[in-house]
Amino acid sequence: MNKNDSLTAALKFAPLLEKYFLIYLIAQKKSSPRTVSTYRDSFTLYLRFMASVYGIAPDRIEMNHFSLDHLSAFGTYLETIRNCSPSTINLRMSAIKSFLKYAAVEAPEYSGIIRKSLSLPARKADKQVMSFITKNEYESMLKVCNNPDALSLRDKMILMILYNTGCRVSELVNLCVSDISIETDGTSSIRFLGKGRKERITPIWKSTAAFIDN
Repeated sequence: MNKNDSLTAALKFAPLLEKYFLIYLIAQKKSSPRTVSTYRDSFTLYLRFMASVYGIAPDRIEMNHFSLDHLSAFGTYLETIRNCSPSTINLRMSAIKSFLKYAAVEAPEYSGIIRKSLSLPARKADKQVMSFITKNEYESMLKVCNNPDALSLRDKMILMILYNTGCRVSELVNLCVSDISIETDGTSSIRFLGKGRKERITPIWKSTAAFIDN
């Protein structure tokens, strides 16, 4: 490939990546800001890797630079140079593979390279053992929040919602008053916007509902 052909290929990649983020991730999939930020960071790392290891500037990146060999080398770079865990490496690779699946539809001329790149297996990561607190531990924490001041009342409500619903911390901090439905017939609930912007309604105990309502 001569210099002009390489420049043309690079010019094709840039708008493709832009469309992936602005049209696919944000407009179509309505991915959360956190997901978009994580994917953006993954590509930033990949572009830095290509520049430092292969001497290819970001404005010269093209689809051919997402080959199986390049992605495999990127995984090794994350592990040995950046000391990333298998789960972190899988997260970075997942972002790039998501883009490649999109590119396979938008730019089918690269489907051969993309198909091979998508065959790269995920790293084996140790699964964390799920832990939980006992009812006695929960009640002991609630007792610490029995003071009548605003901070204690806030902390007690946070503990009650977390223990009652099992929601993620990110879901909790994004709660709005309008997401909480208090009913007199015991069918009170909270609406959460979870991972992947999936909505779910979770019932809450009468004790939790009464504390929130007061």
